[in-house]
Amino acid sequence: MRAYQYVDSGRGAAGIKLKCPGNLLLHQFLHELHADMRAMDAERYKNTMLNVNRAKHDVLNQPFRLCSKAHLMKLKGCGEVVANVIEHNLWRRYPPDPEDEEEAALRQQAERAAQEEKRADAAAKRAQKQPGVAEHDPLEEIARILRRDPTAAALGAEVLRQAAASQAAPAAAAAPKKRAGAGSKKRTAAAAADDVPGSQGDAAAAAAAAAAAAPAKRGRGGAAGSGSSKAKQEYMPRAGTANYAFMVAMYLAHRTGSPHMTKETLIAFC
Repeated sequence: MRAYQYVDSGRGAAGIKLKCPGNLLLHQFLHELHADMRAMDAERYKNTMLNVNRAKHDVLNQPFRLCSKAHLMKLKGCGEVVANVIEHNLWRRYPPDPEDEEEAALRQQAERAAQEEKRADAAAKRAQKQPGVAEHDPLEEIARILRRDPTAAALGAEVLRQAAASQAAPAAAAAPKKRAGAGSKKRTAAAAADDVPGSQGDAAAAAAAAAAAAPAKRGRGGAAGSGSSKAKQEYMPRAGTANYAFMVAMYLAHRTGSPHMTKETLIAFC
């Protein structure tokens, strides 16, 4: 067979970087098998040629000898057809030496280490995709912009005060008298936002006004303290959400005289 003669002559190892030199004959056989199929009918054997080529390249990265069909089936691209060709045409004439105990122990140890690494990678990917965990806080980004630009700080304080006022009035009307403490907290938060200098844009003021803008919690029975139908309220995004960040960004752009904002500009601002 040409592959055996080529390897036996000593020319096969030139220019081939194998992790395990014991796989040199198998690599050369797959190389010649690919060339023979191309010469016979490249269109007919197109898929098989692709698999043989993938298996040939994967042999280069194998740290241990491939000496059984089970080993072959773990190669990329090496399915039942390619494995049978290797067994019937190569290993029938030049059977590989059986795997000894030391080789088997090292192989099992390496396979266990690879599986543990794979499980660790999968766990890390799952942790990154946990719901509710944002890569960044939109309000923190807005606070950074407010601290940097005095004009934007003043406009940001104004829009937060207006949002607090629009939400505080309907909530105060719907709340019963015995829960006046909740309304006082909102008034305190809105007052705190009014007292913050516009040139500083302090993050505490933004947080206080955002807390005031959040709608009052409702019980299971509908509106707080009554069984009547819910009062119609103007939509206001919840503080800390993406919609809230978009609202603040678009309002600041409007007040600064920007003609329009593209999708990319809006995302970058938020």
